[in-house]
Amino acid sequence: MSELLQRRSLSEQVYDVLIHDIVTGQIALGDRLINRELQTRFGVSSTPIRDAINKLYQDGLIRELTNSGAQLIEKNERIRATFIKYAHYVRHVRGKR
Repeated sequence: MSELLQRRSLSEQVYDVLIHDIVTGQIALGDRLINRELQTRFGVSSTPIRDAINKLYQDGLIRELTNSGAQLIEKNERIRATFIKYAHYVRHVRGKR
């Protein structure tokens, strides 16, 4: 596969790190995600952060969206399903390397 096809957007990379941090407990369920803090952490503009947070919202992991960030939902079965989906994705990506 072409190297160009394997490249991923900043939004996808930020999303993957955030999911990893949620799965490993580095970001606790119920915590707030603050856009400016995430921009500083990842060294990116607000757009990839906003896109990653919106993807977390679409996945059902965000309870509340605000202009300055978002709040993760509390633990429930939907999160468990998302984590399982993520684990399968990671195994699939690592298997191709």
